Amino acid sequence: MCSSDLTRSSQRFASAPLGFAHHNIFTSNGALPQDYERSEARRLAFYDRLQQKLASLPGVTHAAVASTLPPYGLGLDTVDIEDRPVSENAKLHDVGSVAVAPEYFRLFEIPLRQGRIFNRHDQPQSDQVAIVNEAFAHEYFPDRGPIGRKIRVGDDREWLTVVGVVGNEQRPTVYEEMKWVAPPAVYRPMAQHSSDYFAIAVRSAGKQASIGHAMEAAVASIDSRAAQGDIDSM
Repeated sequence: MCSSDLTRSSQRFASAPLGFAHHNIFTSNGALPQDYERSEARRLAFYDRLQQKLASLPGVTHAAVASTLPPYGLGLDTVDIEDRPVSENAKLHDVGSVAVAPEYFRLFEIPLRQGRIFNRHDQPQSDQVAIVNEAFAHEYFPDRGPIGRKIRVGDDREWLTVVGVVGNEQRPTVYEEMKWVAPPAVYRPMAQHSSDYFAIAVRSAGKQASIGHAMEAAVASIDSRAAQGDIDSM
C-alpha cells in the first residue's frame, strides 16, 4: 500500500460512524481476586457496588460496568436458535457476546430499536434474557422479529429470551486493516452472566487525571486486591 492509499485508509478509519458515543468517556479494565471465581454472589455484589460508586462520582453523568468495551472485539461464538436446529458443522463462529450493566446503552448512546433494555428486574433467579443488535436480527431473524425468540450462545446451554434490539456498534476487524465492521452481537445482563474480568466506563467533562484517580479509588474501596489497568480516554 502506497503512502497516499494509507493516508486515505487512515482518514476513512478515523472518520467512520461508530454507532457509539466516545467523547468525554474514560475507561479501564480490571480483574477480580482469584477467590471470587468460586462465588457468583460475591462477583455480582462487587459489580453492583462498583456501578453505584462510579455513577455517584462528582462530575460523572453516566457510568457502566461490562465484560468488555468498544473498540475492542466481542469474540467469535456460535449461536443456536430455538426451533431451528443447525448441525455442528454448519454453525458459524461469527457472533460476538458481551455482558453489560443496564446503563451501558445510555452511556454509549446506543439506540434501542425494538423491545426494552435491561433493568434491575433482570436478576440471576429471573428469566434469562438477551439483547441483540440489528446485524444479529437481520442475519438470524430475517423472516420475523427476534423479540420473544430464544437463543443460545457459545458453550452456554441455557436458553435466553430476546427482549430487545439495539443499533450496531462498529468494531475493528482482525481480518482487514483500517476497517470497522458491525458483527452480529448478543448482550447479556451482568447480573446473569458475570466473570472475573471487567471493564468500566464513565462519561465526565473533567480532566483525565482527576477522573482516573476517582475511578481507581472506587474500585479499591470495594476490594483493594482487584487488579486495575490504566485509565484511557476514548
